[in-house]
Amino acid sequence: MSGHSLAADNRSVQIDVLVTKAREMPSNWFLVGTAMELRNVSVYTSNGTWLASMSNQTDLGFGVLASVSVSFASAGEYDLYVTVKFLVYEDMRIGFLPLRMVNVQAVYLEPTINVT
Repeated sequence: MSGHSLAADNRSVQIDVLVTKAREMPSNWFLVGTAMELRNVSVYTSNGTWLASMSNQTDLGFGVLASVSVSFASAGEYDLYVTVKFLVYEDMRIGFLPLRMVNVQAVYLEPTINVT
C-alpha cells in the first residue's frame, strides 16, 4: 500500500493498494494460470469508522491496483487500516473457473496520517 502521510482538511488523499500473486503452479497443460479480481477495497479509521471504498482498479499483469480517495473532515492524527476482498480464479484455455473468495480483514497503514 502507498499513500501520503500528510493531508489537509477537506482535501482528498489517494491510497493505492496493490494485490499481487507471489507464485502460481498450474497443475496441467489445460490450465494457463490464476488471476484475481478485486471485489472491495475499503479504508477505515482504527475505531472502525468507514471512510471510503475503491474508486477504480487497474490490472497490471502481475497484480491488481486499487485506488481509494479518502478525505478528512477535521485535523488530527488518523490510524487507518484497509480491508480487501478479492476473487481468485483459474484461467483455463476455454474460460475461467472461480476458486475462492479471499477476505483480508485489516492491514494497517504505516505511518499515521497527519491532517492539518
